[in-house]
Amino acid sequence: MSKQIELLGARRFLPLLLSQTLGAFNDNLFKSAFIMLITYGAAAGPDPGAVAALAGGALIAPFFLFSATAGQLADRFERSRLLQILKGTEIVAVFGAGAALLTDNLMLSLVMLFVLGTQAAFTSPIKYS
Repeated sequence: MSKQIELLGARRFLPLLLSQTLGAFNDNLFKSAFIMLITYGAAAGPDPGAVAALAGGALIAPFFLFSATAGQLADRFERSRLLQILKGTEIVAVFGAGAALLTDNLMLSLVMLFVLGTQAAFTSPIKYS
């Protein structure tokens, strides 16, 4: 049991643990913030219920669309380098998502949710292999 606890603080494991935790937090935070803005009218669209459903779909659809390709890339290339690239794209996507929320741009918010979902879909095979 103590070896398992020591593993949490290991230099090779801690960055992976932090990146997975923060990645899940970012995706859920943006989706929740976006749905709250829609629900309370700050980014009111034609039908808030439909837009909230689109938001959920925009985050989940990339897993159906890109999971096979992501698995092939994870098998073909070095995983640590792929993870570095994907985390870099996540940072750019989060800044874009923040700009979309600040400007109350509904379409850009949905696009950024799709981009964040795509990034998460490509990260999944790496973190589970």
